[in-house]
Amino acid sequence: MFGGYTSYSTITHNEVANLPYTGILQGWGWGTDSYAQHNQITNNYIHDVMKVLADGGGIYTLSAQPDSTISGNHLQHMYGTYGGWGIYPDEGSAYFTITGNVVRQTDKWISMWTDSIHDNIVQHNYSDTASMTNACANCTVSGNTTVTNGIWPADALTIMSNRGSNRLIKI
Repeated sequence: MFGGYTSYSTITHNEVANLPYTGILQGWGWGTDSYAQHNQITNNYIHDVMKVLADGGGIYTLSAQPDSTISGNHLQHMYGTYGGWGIYPDEGSAYFTITGNVVRQTDKWISMWTDSIHDNIVQHNYSDTASMTNACANCTVSGNTTVTNGIWPADALTIMSNRGSNRLIKI
């Protein structure tokens, strides 16, 4: 799914599966100024993506998007030859609140690899890997939980049961 220069868009309750590249891509332009704002990516089930291409993830963002949210998503099985990340705010991604997501079976649960990524709030997410990249400038990263032995907290189980599948998008 792709949303480029959009504002006030909502991508919610979808199952996105079996794709050669990214599951959901929101934003464009690699820059700091963008029309994009108030976008919501919520309660989706994204799995088995990044099967062929590289440098992407379950949810991939570009550009500053004030007052935008990534929450309640369940992401699983993202392995690429170079980067199969769960949540991947790429260059210029800013002003996102990334909270309450479950990321499973991926190389890194989040990748904020450069300081052009800035002013994001990343908190209260769950993953079965502690592996992440955080070179983000002026970001808050706190209260995230690494789950071991497959014993998911009740809040994470609720996220997994509330996600996706009004619509199945696959190749």
